[in-house]
Amino acid sequence: MNYKIREANELDIDHIFQFILKKAEFDRNLGDSLGLVTTNKEIIRKTMFNDHPYAKVLLAIDTNDLPIGIAIYHFRYSSFTGLPSVWLDDLYIEPSDRGIGLGKNLMQSLIAIAKENNASDISWIASDLNESAKKFYDKIGSRQIQKNGSTITYQLTFTS
Repeated sequence: MNYKIREANELDIDHIFQFILKKAEFDRNLGDSLGLVTTNKEIIRKTMFNDHPYAKVLLAIDTNDLPIGIAIYHFRYSSFTGLPSVWLDDLYIEPSDRGIGLGKNLMQSLIAIAKENNASDISWIASDLNESAKKFYDKIGSRQIQKNGSTITYQLTFTS
């Protein structure tokens, strides 16, 4: 399957919201999260598409211009290192589009953004119950830096 990855814009708010709902449902079905969604399209508009967005979105788009995957992220800052880092809030691929390298390509796009911004790392959390995600995160070279109950914190650290 052919697809492209691009930054989301304000016209993508409906798709972003739908992906958030799907990710929450996935988390609920996994049994490790309540997956409670309290955001809405207007909140997304106000917080992601303004002069100082709190988060950004990468969308994977198929050949019919339909979104099939998403990565929601934001930058953090470490006073100890004096460098930014990236927090990956959500990575979600439509079930029918999993296993074709889309997750890897979304992560590679996020790594490129992180490196362009001199970030020291990308971090995120995942459920210990999500076996396919754990295998994927190991395959892309991340490491587990913390485990709290069934929640694992992962990190990809950059050497340069």
